[in-house]
Amino acid sequence: TWLADYMSMDLGEESDYITDEQGNTWVPASRPLYSRDWFIRFSISQADRIIVTGPATLVESISSKVCAGLSAYNNQLK
Repeated sequence: TWLADYMSMDLGEESDYITDEQGNTWVPASRPLYSRDWFIRFSISQADRIIVTGPATLVESISSKVCAGLSAYNNQLK
């Protein structure tokens, strides 16, 4: 919820909160997307704190960027 202090977003109701297997509580939220490129970089840098679930094209873009970054490390090891 710290993110809601810095960005305009709508937080889900307490009944919508999700607790994972490790006991972490996730708060569903949505916000306007002002800059797609910025949000992709931001979400990757905060991957231990946020999970992007939609829209599908944004999730795909994030996944592609992550895969490209990880493959760069793999190529350096060869």
